[in-house]
Amino acid sequence: MNVYTDNAAFSLDVPGLDLDLDADEIVSLVRESRREYRVAVDWRAYVDDAAPGGAALRETRFSVAAILDELADGPGPDEMRRRRPGLSRAAVEAALRYAAELTRG
Repeated sequence: MNVYTDNAAFSLDVPGLDLDLDADEIVSLVRESRREYRVAVDWRAYVDDAAPGGAALRETRFSVAAILDELADGPGPDEMRRRRPGLSRAAVEAALRYAAELTRG
């Protein structure tokens, strides 16, 4: 396999496959790949709903209530993750999914 690049194009030379893309095509493919393959998080993998003191995230032991309170106060998930080292985007999503399931009864 050989890869060739210049400022405007990218070529991938694999036996049986030739791929030539310009910069706009590469950007388009990257954007497309970001939109696809989004899989919903199963909250059960991240939330211990039998934790002493209430539901907590398994990876950090932060309470789900604390995560929801912080989100309600305004910072988005990315800012929250900067403030709380070790907190993943999936864990924040799991906390939200857990709360949503509780409201469904």
